[in-house]
Amino acid sequence: MRRSTLALLACVCVFAAAVAFIVLRNNPPALEGLPAGQEPASPETLQSEPVSSTSVPSPATQHEVAASTTSGGENHGAIPVAPLKFPNWPTPALALVATGEQLGYFEPCGCTGNQLGGMSRRASLFEKIRALGWEVRGIDVGSVSRRTGTQAKLKFDTTLAAFRELKYVGLALGPEELKLEPAYLLSQHLTDGDDPLKFLSANLMFFGSKDIGTPVSSMVFEVNGVRVGVSSVMSDTIRKSVIPDMTPEEAANAEVQWTDPAEALTSVMKEFDDAGATVRILLAQTTLEESKKLAEDYPNLTLIVRANGFGEGTDKPEMVGRVQLLEVGKKGKAAGVIGLYPDDTENPVRFELVPLSGDLFQDSERMTRLMQSYQDRLRSEAVARTDGTIPHPSG
Repeated sequence: MRRSTLALLACVCVFAAAVAFIVLRNNPPALEGLPAGQEPASPETLQSEPVSSTSVPSPATQHEVAASTTSGGENHGAIPVAPLKFPNWPTPALALVATGEQLGYFEPCGCTGNQLGGMSRRASLFEKIRALGWEVRGIDVGSVSRRTGTQAKLKFDTTLAAFRELKYVGLALGPEELKLEPAYLLSQHLTDGDDPLKFLSANLMFFGSKDIGTPVSSMVFEVNGVRVGVSSVMSDTIRKSVIPDMTPEEAANAEVQWTDPAEALTSVMKEFDDAGATVRILLAQTTLEESKKLAEDYPNLTLIVRANGFGEGTDKPEMVGRVQLLEVGKKGKAAGVIGLYPDDTENPVRFELVPLSGDLFQDSERMTRLMQSYQDRLRSEAVARTDGTIPHPSG
């Protein structure tokens, strides 16, 4: 009898242990300070995330946080959406919208809700500025596309159509543009009409000749008596990402030829002098340190809009002497609004980095139609068969 009882108790214990193992495996206990089911950060993750005790989110980040925690028009404890500043400025002689490094994001990728950016909201920003009675033009620091092939060219073509409709006047050629090949860029560079969109680079040349007209070294346009000169350069550091080092013989026969930015800018500044340009803007495909050096070497520049900066852009320009260095971020999340006041000796240039949030800007029907046209062309031109499948972008 005693032996049977002990055997029964042993069976009960084994069964209870098995049940406990199954329960714990499917519902692990929460670690202290972590919700149940959440894994602790790995050592690699902890090491890869910088820690700052004084981290302050940029305006774009603040808007993105606010948007991601807001539903039904209500703000549930999120950072408030900051009101726009530029509508309270005095009327400028000319407003500029500066953008860059769109990297193929004509609209947000849609992988999460309430994202910043998109050409549709950018168009609404232009409409808001024009509703104030201001003259406005656009300039872009380049890197519009992200890939190569038929689909990238169709998206680039669609973006150019949007730029022209919004009255962009200058597009700097960055490394992504060069990957689309010079012959294609030549076919897309349309210079007819008033203030056409011009492809800019002072130190890049296609097919060994500046006479073909693409890219142009600089441009000067006039609005309300203000003459604005715009140019662009690509530094040696950025050049190496797309144009390999060559022997002099190889360079002479290359489709794209690069020269030293300093030499090219010396000629551009003379062009600005001859044209009477009082506002001088450089679209810089450079590193941050290289853009500072250019500001030091060319103190008669007014603004440098630089690529390859921080992802969100910066709301406060960096000053190098009297030259303002601006960053407008990546992926089209934000746009820089610039007000020009030539008669204001104390504050001739004003700047605001504007996050393109759905709380601030509605979708534009014109841009929606352009996007629909792009999608129709993708279907009709069977891009998947010519380019193959493309994995989802990582960022």
